[in-house]
Amino acid sequence: MEPLQALEETLAKWRSILAARTRMSHQAEVGLYGELLVLEALLKQRRAEAVESWNGPLREEHDFSLGDVDLEVKTTSSERRQHWVHGLDQLVATPPSQLWLLSIQITRGGPQAGRTLGQLIDDVASLVEDPAMMTRLRDILARNAWREGERDLFSAAWRLRTKPLPLIVDDAFPRLTSGALVQGGVDTAAIRQVNYEIDVTGRAISDPLDATLEAVVDLMEIEADG
Repeated sequence: MEPLQALEETLAKWRSILAARTRMSHQAEVGLYGELLVLEALLKQRRAEAVESWNGPLREEHDFSLGDVDLEVKTTSSERRQHWVHGLDQLVATPPSQLWLLSIQITRGGPQAGRTLGQLIDDVASLVEDPAMMTRLRDILARNAWREGERDLFSAAWRLRTKPLPLIVDDAFPRLTSGALVQGGVDTAAIRQVNYEIDVTGRAISDPLDATLEAVVDLMEIEADG
């Protein structure tokens, strides 16, 4: 093979390898990490339906469906509880279920004070005993753009910065919805996409707290304290 041709083919192969190993965004990593923390807490409660309750990236559903409660998990690595909301329906309850938002803050930790995304996935998988649920877990991870062959790209170790904050999403919660805009006289027919950021820093835990969420938060608090 001519040297120039060999160089061109080698460069083409490297371009293909590098393109195939493009990792998910930082925001996506942080979001997936938070949802996995919740799933881990549910599995530690020995809830048989834990994996099945995780809806993953299905846009028409909330992150978790827990019987009478739907849970939207919002995770940030910032010092304030600032979270992005995608769409006008993400913070709309699906009756008769009650909708809660769980605000999670994580920060980078050292080797002894945190876990990488890959390590957290391994810890969650170790708690799944049902083969069918393991298949579902792998499918949801794949739809979240997780690839086993790329785990070395996720070297950051994360830990909880603060205790998770559960908030009920009711009429007093800061949110944009289609119903609210229509009531305000806004024609939403031509609005194709809405993304907005909320800041729930300083808010108190909603009371009374759902029992399932209370158990989840308690288990996650242990990690924060430890």
